[in-house]
Amino acid sequence: MASQQHDTGYKELFSHPEFVQQLIEGFAPPEIGGLMDFSTLQIHIRLLHYVACFYDHLLKSGATTVATGLPPVLPIVLYNGSPRWTARQNIYDLIQPEPPEFLRVYQPHLRFYLVDEGRYTEEELAARQSPLSGVFGIENADSKVSAMCWSGS
Repeated sequence: MASQQHDTGYKELFSHPEFVQQLIEGFAPPEIGGLMDFSTLQIHIRLLHYVACFYDHLLKSGATTVATGLPPVLPIVLYNGSPRWTARQNIYDLIQPEPPEFLRVYQPHLRFYLVDEGRYTEEELAARQSPLSGVFGIENADSKVSAMCWSGS
């Protein structure tokens, strides 16, 4: 039951673009935040599936076309479990056994940006001066994964 409350709380918190902006500006490399138009953020889950669905939606709704191109997407996994994150960060690396060389080019590749809350010390969180630093400090004791994908053009 507590894990459902955690998921619900995070989904609610990160349904607000200002908290996503704080996450990216406070915990992602600075060059990522500089590329973002935070007014265009949309929330998605289940990374590979929803990135594909997001692009499909853009094309079907006429928001973009194949000729004009698809916008970049930044998939983020926000993890606060224990122990620290050790899983691979590219879906291709999960394909086993490794495909023969002629098939490799056709396999999905989707790398995500990992924010592993528990790897930050109290001092590092305090230095970031973000309201999310306090949330992450509290959540460090929890052990649940919240995977989300946001996109912004």
